[in-house]
Amino acid sequence: MSAAPPEPTAEAPGAARRRHGLPSSIFELRRRSGLENSAEHQSSGGASRVGTALRSTKRCLGRFGTGEGGVALVEFAMVLPLLVLLYVGGIAVTQGIMTDRKVILLARSLGDIVARGTTITASESTDVFNAASAVLAPYSAATTILRMRVSSVRINNKGTSCVVWSLSPNSGFARSPKDNVDSTVPADLRASTSSFLILSEVQYDYTPIIGASLTGAITMHETLFLKPRQSAEVTSYNQPTASTTVCPDT
Repeated sequence: MSAAPPEPTAEAPGAARRRHGLPSSIFELRRRSGLENSAEHQSSGGASRVGTALRSTKRCLGRFGTGEGGVALVEFAMVLPLLVLLYVGGIAVTQGIMTDRKVILLARSLGDIVARGTTITASESTDVFNAASAVLAPYSAATTILRMRVSSVRINNKGTSCVVWSLSPNSGFARSPKDNVDSTVPADLRASTSSFLILSEVQYDYTPIIGASLTGAITMHETLFLKPRQSAEVTSYNQPTASTTVCPDT
């Protein structure tokens, strides 16, 4: 008699499903689903963070390109040096104009004081220059930068003008008697022959408050002619001889 075939061994529940890669139970199915969802969540979470960072960077760049915050401050910083230059330059120009105006008034005052008299003495000449220089206030009237002279000029019968006498508080600045001043006296004034003029001259060395190192001192000049008021001529204590002898007719 042949032996009976062995009876098949019973498999544990779910063994066949595991052999085919299938979940053996509802619990394993849930576990696998949870792991897959977790992996997908982690993967999608990383991509989401990268996307969020890129979008945030893009928004920042967009705001930077179109933002107007601080524009006024930047513009002010750009124009500030120009504004300061204009302000200081305006002050320098204004002071220069005011100083030049003072020089003109000084020349007019000096000539007018002398033309009002008939003669001038040594003491009077000192008073005249002191009174005239007071017009320059509040600017300095130091003799190192201010030079003044007043002269009597005779125009002879030929229309030639020459100096009869000259006074100045500055050493060496006075004109010499008999000096020809045709280049200084205008032709229309020299047309009145055998007459006299009071010639007032002022020079002032003005130093600008800015740019002095580039320009140095600027010399301002003013020349003024006046007719004697009370007599045909004004004589002076230092006049060498009669005016017709100093500047004779020809």
